[in-house]
Amino acid sequence: MPVRGQKKTLSTKFEIPVFDVGEDLTDADPAPSVKEQADRLEESLAEAGVIVSQGMGGVIWRFFQPKAKSGALVLGLFAAVFGTIGWFLPVLFMKVVFMGFALLMAAILPGLIWRRSELRLNPREIIVRKRGWRGWQEWSLIPVRLPV
Repeated sequence: MPVRGQKKTLSTKFEIPVFDVGEDLTDADPAPSVKEQADRLEESLAEAGVIVSQGMGGVIWRFFQPKAKSGALVLGLFAAVFGTIGWFLPVLFMKVVFMGFALLMAAILPGLIWRRSELRLNPREIIVRKRGWRGWQEWSLIPVRLPV
């Protein structure tokens, strides 16, 4: 079919793709039991830094960042190196630049070390909490019940 302003004609032929499913679908392993799935989920959550517990106010999800402490250690090492280099540099401008970077990296460290988040779910409200170097910040959401 010709299209105005185009040199090539529009092709309107379309075939539905068919995929070969193969023979191995019949030989698939049976699905894991609910207990095995729960164990795998718990292991995966722990590896990702998530701890789920039942508290007096409902379910509490705690989110840790397991790799943040090693990142903070590396950042602290870089801050120490930059600070040392800056201390011994004879040029004032370079000294200010290196010491400024060292102070900036040192200022980021507490946030990496103490950062943690929580999600608390209960029937009355949803609470999201975040811990930083200045303490806990909390946001509360009241679930809205829609008319049925």
